[in-house]
This record gives sequence, structure tokens and C-alpha cells, in this order.
Amino acid sequence: MAGKFMEIGDLARGKSKEEAVSSIMNHKFAKKLKESSPDFYCGMLDSFTEIFQWIDRDSVRRIADTCYKCDLSAFDEEQIRRFTFLYSKNEPARKAEIRLRRKYPNAEYLIMKSRGHGGFQAERPEEYAELMRNEAGCGKG
Repeated sequence: MAGKFMEIGDLARGKSKEEAVSSIMNHKFAKKLKESSPDFYCGMLDSFTEIFQWIDRDSVRRIADTCYKCDLSAFDEEQIRRFTFLYSKNEPARKAEIRLRRKYPNAEYLIMKSRGHGGFQAERPEEYAELMRNEAGCGKG
């Protein structure tokens, strides 16, 4: 995953915002993201153009690796039963799910039918907010 973000960064680095956005939007990874929620991802990728002007490739790798290679802390079973991990069905971040399920087998894992990373939040924000309130025990907002 770090490699994909580094490629996107290379497309943006040293370019004007308009040039960077155009380059990024034509990258195969960005095209895949846009398919699920174009407005959501276009806004996100637009902000990436600014970040990639100053962040270096090593930093990008370290940030991406936190999703897949970080140490998973030990918790007692009561705490683990209160964990909820939320993924969209086809998102790349699900690569971390295998590690999480091994470490926290009694946690709750919700797999939504949205199409990409953050797709559920982007496509159905009210439903997502309600789910988060319920998971946190807050009820209706």
C-alpha cells in the first residue's frame, strides 16, 4: 500500500495544484477509489496534493505501514468484546483484518457493502453516524 501512495505522491510533487490533481486522478489507484464515491475521494485526493508537496517517501511508507505492521496491544477479553472494526467489503485496509482477527478473535467485525475505503461513510453518512452512536452506546443523535 505504501508503494501506491508513494506513486501518487510522485505524481503530485513539484506541480501546481491543478496539474497535481489532474495527474493523480488519472492514476489507476485513484480511478478505483473514485468509482465508489467520486465527490468524497476527489476532495480527499485534492488535499493529498498539498501534503505531497512536503512529505517525503520514507514518511509515506512509515504512515502506510502503521495500518499493516503496527504492534497490536494485549487487552483482556472483556475489553476485546467491546471492540468493533468496520470495513467496506472491497477496501484495501481489510488486509489488516487477518492480523486483527487473530489477535482479537472476540471483537466485532462489521463488513459493509460499500465499495471502497471509507465508502460507507461517504455513501451513507447518516447511517454511518447512527451506527457509530449505537456502537458507542449513545443512541439517537
